[in-house]
Amino acid sequence: MAISRSCFRSFGRARHGNVGMMFAMLLLPLLLAGGMAIDLGRKSDARSTIQEAADMAILRASRLKTINPGMSDEELTNAARRIFDSAIAKNSNIEIVSFKADFDPKTDSFNLAVDARLKTVLMSIAGVSNLDLKTLSAVSLGEPPYMEVALVLDNTGSMGSNGKLSAMKKAAAELVESVYSGGETDSLVALVPFSQYVNVGAAGASRFWMKDSGRSERAAGETDETDNSGKGPAQASTARSRRDVISDSEIAAEPRLSKWNGCVGSRSYPDNISDAGFSSKPVPEVYDGTCPNQIQPLTSDKELVLEEIKGMEARGNTYIAGGLEWGWHVLSNRAPFREGLPTAQIRKIGGVKALVVLTDGENTRAPDYPTHKSSNKTLADMLTSRLCEEIKKDEIVVYAISFEVNDAGTESLLRDCATSPDFYFDADNGDDLAEAFRVIAGSLRDITLTR
Repeated sequence: MAISRSCFRSFGRARHGNVGMMFAMLLLPLLLAGGMAIDLGRKSDARSTIQEAADMAILRASRLKTINPGMSDEELTNAARRIFDSAIAKNSNIEIVSFKADFDPKTDSFNLAVDARLKTVLMSIAGVSNLDLKTLSAVSLGEPPYMEVALVLDNTGSMGSNGKLSAMKKAAAELVESVYSGGETDSLVALVPFSQYVNVGAAGASRFWMKDSGRSERAAGETDETDNSGKGPAQASTARSRRDVISDSEIAAEPRLSKWNGCVGSRSYPDNISDAGFSSKPVPEVYDGTCPNQIQPLTSDKELVLEEIKGMEARGNTYIAGGLEWGWHVLSNRAPFREGLPTAQIRKIGGVKALVVLTDGENTRAPDYPTHKSSNKTLADMLTSRLCEEIKKDEIVVYAISFEVNDAGTESLLRDCATSPDFYFDADNGDDLAEAFRVIAGSLRDITLTR
């Protein structure tokens, strides 16, 4: 078949294929430009991530050095690396090339240099598979500009024996004096006495984070809990409503009624290892448990804290996790307590958030929700361990003290709870306890972020 000249002329004038060819030619540069923008944005985020992780790592590792002056630079580097790796664990695209920490005794300063690489997503099309990341963090010995300290102290009945309560009061008071003594440091201290429960104060009943049980009054004089303070039954009442009391009138005359005294139980798991969600998952009131003195939130009033320490009494059983949970809450900037600064702001100004937990024995009570009447030690230990991990994730330095504890499992639990094993103290007597608090005081005051 002959092809006419007009067909060739029509083919020559066609432009549809040219548009496709031009688009194909432009597609790769467009993809590269878009990929570069995406990967450079990822690089900026990754740099911020490793900078924050490096700051946290050198701050915590340098505190280890203040407790153990003989620590070598290699040991300092290894300690910082463990903290750093934990902080960036979720960022699998970051590869660490070099990591080195050192201490300069001439300037009393610590340095941490980190070289890393970020795996690219789209720039690899152009042969760029990694982007370099470098960061340097430095801290020096000196007073931090701001400090928040929560003292989570065992007020159980066993603390009333062998002069333990008096020794703890004296050592804690000395720590408080030290914390408030820094002229250039804004210092806030909170006190969280704990036993089987903690006490948030009766005024908490009107706050949104408290569960309205509909039972503003309880029957007094009866209890199914016995403390081990040698003082007989606990002073609180059984968990019975006014309606229950009246229905028992044929058995006994209606007992005297008492109002809620501030004792709180546990939210359901996992809310009881969280510092959030109180609007939807409020804190339950408890009417039938032994409760210590109420929490003293963060305050700059030294005399108030000292007075609260002086007034502590020994009564009730042991649930360490309850103390830890509320020690965490008082350091928070969120409800139930809002006196603390946000963690990001603490990091930015080089401040310190610290929690000191002390106990003289193993967990003897555990949640049966909402009360703590169970004797499931395995559950109580698990919750204690989980809370320690969550608190440390919130960049709170944890010091743990076992005071005349004879249970190896509890000693191990507290050692693991501390920011590092060097932040754990095993005090066999009052002198050991006083020394532990003195070391903690020195560690708290010694480090400030400079770069």
